[in-house]
Amino acid sequence: MNNKSAMYRKDYYYIVAGLPELSMDGEKKGLNSLQFRQNMNSRLTESDFKLLQFIYLQYDNKNLLSVLLNRPQKFDKMGNYSQDFLTAQTENPTSIFSYLKQFILDFKADEFENSDLKAENRLWESYYDFILKSNNEFIKQWFNFDRDIKNIQTAINCRNYNYNLEEQLIPDNTGLYESLLNEIPSVELFEEEDLPYREQIFQIANSSLDMNEKEMKIDLIKWSYLDEITFFYYFTIEKILSFAIKLAMVDRWRKLDHTSGKALWERLVYDLEMSYYFADEFSLNQKK
Repeated sequence: MNNKSAMYRKDYYYIVAGLPELSMDGEKKGLNSLQFRQNMNSRLTESDFKLLQFIYLQYDNKNLLSVLLNRPQKFDKMGNYSQDFLTAQTENPTSIFSYLKQFILDFKADEFENSDLKAENRLWESYYDFILKSNNEFIKQWFNFDRDIKNIQTAINCRNYNYNLEEQLIPDNTGLYESLLNEIPSVELFEEEDLPYREQIFQIANSSLDMNEKEMKIDLIKWSYLDEITFFYYFTIEKILSFAIKLAMVDRWRKLDHTSGKALWERLVYDLEMSYYFADEFSLNQKK
């Protein structure tokens, strides 16, 4: 980040300092992602709130596919759009993120030849292409990492169960995608600077752990990566985006497994407490 761009960045110290107490104990309900997003709507600048919306677009993707493909899944309120609004947009997409609008138009024009798989793959490809055009470095780093992990897990599963790789991987313009498509996935194919935590990722993906255990371990890697890439961001939107991603992880595990969710939640609380401590120290040092 150069000094000129830093001058125009908004600090959100007051948001971190004003976050409610987080709890997972007994009858109390801790902050969840839906509450957090709604609370941020009026507290972030328009451009920063749009970045926050990127975090929740994955749920809009799933909801849109459910509507268009008549899938029976329950509508996920974690998305940015309500069910009524999203359903109306499938008839006349005028007020929706551009990649979703184009997908709806392509779907109605039968660009996917009545193939649910082709439609779903195109949507996720368009999703990452859209987000990675952002000029926010944190967004680009996180979504690249997230997509690469998904592709590695998919490639290993496809090799193990003889699925068509090209139909399952999310395309991109990196060497990682090409390597996974043409070679047997292995940690030796990648450099650490191109794929952080590569050894741990491949070890987990190739392990005999059950699906939930693998996902939990991968989430912990993602958690560590978020800590790493936000280390030098103090009170900016990046800290809020990282918090939102972590909170979504906690929400998912809290729904599926109380013990696993509680462990992630406690780590999130600890991270926030350390943020408060750092903020206080920073404030005191500034006054000296």
